[in-house]
Amino acid sequence: MAAKQEQDLSLFELASAKLSDAQKLMTEARDLLKQDLSNARQEKEAIEEITKTLKDVHFASSIKLNVGGKIYQTTLDTLRKDPDSMLCAMFSGRFELKANEDDGAYFIDRDAKLFRYVQHCIFHFINVSSLLCKAMFDQFIELPSRLNTLRL
Repeated sequence: MAAKQEQDLSLFELASAKLSDAQKLMTEARDLLKQDLSNARQEKEAIEEITKTLKDVHFASSIKLNVGGKIYQTTLDTLRKDPDSMLCAMFSGRFELKANEDDGAYFIDRDAKLFRYVQHCIFHFINVSSLLCKAMFDQFIELPSRLNTLRL
């Protein structure tokens, strides 16, 4: 009977040791989860702060442009239609642009008359580069006849 009691005591001590180990693991797991939760809260706060900043940095859906002294009004979606365009890059939020305090327009130092066509191409998602190449090609085709006219 003494041997059985010793065996029971030994099993009890083993169970107590296992329970103690399990409690330590649970405590470690709880501490890790608390740290993960704290990290997640910090990341959430950082994301909310960035989102708040981006709302301040981002542009209204309607954009006023002063191109060569002429005011154009368009949408941000139109300006961003061609992802390879300079206008898309300008209004991506990656650059610090300041609207004129008086009229709220963003100044672009380009020819106002030509910009109308560029804006039209972007609105209809026509590749501006190919359009310009075609225009240059068409002008070169007409060039010899224009030179002949000047010689007369």
